[in-house]
Amino acid sequence: MQVKQAQNANGNDQITEAFRNSDVKSLEAIALLLLREVDLLKRKQFSIDDEVMTEKIHLHEEVAKFEINLICEALIRAKGKQTEAAELLGIKLTTLNVKIKRFKINIDALLADSQ
Repeated sequence: MQVKQAQNANGNDQITEAFRNSDVKSLEAIALLLLREVDLLKRKQFSIDDEVMTEKIHLHEEVAKFEINLICEALIRAKGKQTEAAELLGIKLTTLNVKIKRFKINIDALLADSQ
């Protein structure tokens, strides 16, 4: 069952909807992606001096990295099936295709690296 698009900025409605629909697969995918992102953030070392970051963070670049990680994880979980990956992400197949092209994600290489 497809998770409905989030109704608000923090994504609570998406998680709640998945829970209501007993969509355990989607909840597992969301949890796994969040855990991986937390792990990536823990690995990054930002210098913080008196609560002022000395290293600049470029929002668009960070969002793109996060989006690429989400898409790649969904494609791996779906074994390269784009329709299934789009359902896991709660987006339309055409949107996923556009993002794959924009980010130049090579699905065959991704699947080979994941094994």
